[in-house]
Amino acid sequence: MLEQIFEQIYRKVSAHLNSVNTVLKFADTLWVVADASGEDMKLIFKNDGRLIVSKQGRVTQGAYEMLTEANAMIITIGDESHLYNHRYTDEQLVFLQLDGSAEQAFVLVNNSLLGEMTPQQYLEAVYLKPVSDALKLEDTKARVSKLQLQLKNRIPMSDGSVLKVCFSKVNRKLYLLQNNSFLKSKNFSITIDGHSSFFEVAKDGELKEWYMPKRYTANKGAVELTIHETPYLLASVGDRVFINGAAAPDGNYRINFFNSHQVKDGRIV
Repeated sequence: MLEQIFEQIYRKVSAHLNSVNTVLKFADTLWVVADASGEDMKLIFKNDGRLIVSKQGRVTQGAYEMLTEANAMIITIGDESHLYNHRYTDEQLVFLQLDGSAEQAFVLVNNSLLGEMTPQQYLEAVYLKPVSDALKLEDTKARVSKLQLQLKNRIPMSDGSVLKVCFSKVNRKLYLLQNNSFLKSKNFSITIDGHSSFFEVAKDGELKEWYMPKRYTANKGAVELTIHETPYLLASVGDRVFINGAAAPDGNYRINFFNSHQVKDGRIV
């Protein structure tokens, strides 16, 4: 089954193949290996060529080497080194194929997107069907009228559909529609203008979170912040702030001479 999923994914990404150097854009990301055996192996690519390997929670050191001209990479784990041809990388997955074996895929999934799903379940949900088929939709004509929705943002999707971020004049909440139907409970991410954009949608279609994670150095380089910024806006009140994946402690964080952010309970105030 997993091989069939890999085949479908490759068909979808084959028109968008990119450079092996794209992997470095996601350095320090925790990737989970999609493996039919169910083995729990996770990898972290460090900028200096180190590879952090976790198997069932046991951590060891590996290595990797980028072969930019060949669009490939050598991955060393333990005493074994393998050459992989790079096919595609984005914020969701890394798709590699073992050199000399076009059918033997080595696929990594971003751990932060899995939630309670296994890598296989995630890949099935996201890649085996277009977003419009994978998400359950409902008739919206009456709800749109009742909520008095106004279109705020229109986002074209790669499958030809359109995401619509709408504001309700009734309850002052945001809702997410695809074409003319409400999206139901779903967390997913897409790339907008070269940046990862994350959506968290409630069961009634309410857009609970919509953000682009941006990294900043604060307090004269002493702190690395990740701020979940509202798209098309700079960091603003209500945005969540993290340090090393955890909510930032209360305090003032100075970005530069002109800008600083006061944080309380993990959000900008």
